[in-house]
Amino acid sequence: MEPEGVVDVLRRLLQALVPGGIVVDLIAVPPPERVEVGDEVLGELDQSRAIPRWLRTAAGLDALVEEGLLGAEGEEPLSVLVRFPTGRDAVDDVAQRTFTRMPAELARRVGAIEGPVAIREHSLVRRFRRLASENSCGRPRFPTSRPGAASIRTASMSLLLAGVIGALIALIAILADAPDWYDGVYAAHSGRPDFFLWVFLIAAQMALSLALLIPTLRIVQPLYHRSNPSRRPTILAFALTISAIVIGFVLLTVLFLAPDFRIAIPVLTLRILTLNMLSFCVVLIGAIGGWLVYFALSDDFVTTPTKASVDHFVDLRLRLNSLLSVVGLILGASIVGMAGLRNAVIAFNNESSAFPGQYLFIYGAFFSALLALAYLPIHRRALTVGRTLRDLLLPLPSGDNWTSIAEWNANRKALEEVLSLDLSANLSARTGAAILTPLVASLIGLLLS
Repeated sequence: MEPEGVVDVLRRLLQALVPGGIVVDLIAVPPPERVEVGDEVLGELDQSRAIPRWLRTAAGLDALVEEGLLGAEGEEPLSVLVRFPTGRDAVDDVAQRTFTRMPAELARRVGAIEGPVAIREHSLVRRFRRLASENSCGRPRFPTSRPGAASIRTASMSLLLAGVIGALIALIAILADAPDWYDGVYAAHSGRPDFFLWVFLIAAQMALSLALLIPTLRIVQPLYHRSNPSRRPTILAFALTISAIVIGFVLLTVLFLAPDFRIAIPVLTLRILTLNMLSFCVVLIGAIGGWLVYFALSDDFVTTPTKASVDHFVDLRLRLNSLLSVVGLILGASIVGMAGLRNAVIAFNNESSAFPGQYLFIYGAFFSALLALAYLPIHRRALTVGRTLRDLLLPLPSGDNWTSIAEWNANRKALEEVLSLDLSANLSARTGAAILTPLVASLIGLLLS
């Protein structure tokens, strides 16, 4: 059966399984099967065609777990030893398989053995439990709507509510005491549209920051709970270092280099710094998550790789890309908000020197550079671990069978795509766009000014 048909078949089988019923999955995992005579290992079977198929097929049950139909309860390795009366029996058995081959040289050696021969297979036993889905009458039913629709609606409402709260925080921080100063500052003043545009942008920035806080925490919390406790002091030191660099840069530019936001609004600088520090807290959580991924890549892949290893690696890459997108979006929104503030300051003072454009560019370049410096070591570590997984899962086949080598190369490229090991596509497209978001936002802000 082709892998894409597995999920549909499993869904039909689950209809006959009562809620709470157990599903046991037995899959073969690397290293490849080994031919043994007594305590001597004669060689390994060529399973370069089979391993990618195992990985894709086993994903069927994982998809049902993601849909909420099954709950994963655990897994454990299992070694199976199949014994044959003679070596020729072992060779004939392997010859009947579709996706596994015995290299020619190994087949000649094994076929000449007249005594018992064994083939050892490494497997992984996974245990799942059927989850119940109930209708209004309390009777279990198979889901008929799109999987996860209710949870998606709940998550959307949570994001919307967080966004509204963030916008209200910004509006209160800027306009709560407006009756005391607005008429004196903007009475018959032509800069009012630019001021309200900036208020809108800072409110949008805070709405985005608080809305993204929820998915950021959902990404980071599992990473933290699974992390090695001995790594946490290092991560804390990293967070403090990043905080010190950012705070020092902001205070240096605001208090000593940049203009003092010459609008006659009481403690305007303090209000702006406070709101941006709230946004930075979300960015910092995302940065911590990135380094949790880095240490997970260092600590979680020290044993023989299995299907679970590939799943775990792909999950870490997805989490890392999501965190990078969150950080890039918030930093970009902050730079756009600063561009709006620049317009308001220039309109109020009627002179462009009140807020020189180079400060906007400096902010964008600084945060893009900082984001690149924080992310690239994690990206390099992911590439190293991914290539190690690839080489262990699909070692170069032995012998001179060029057909086997061609198939191995095709499977290797397919696995590289699953593991996202294409450096040029990954770095230049996705990560590059996120890293350059602050810089691009500063340039857009200058053009719109």
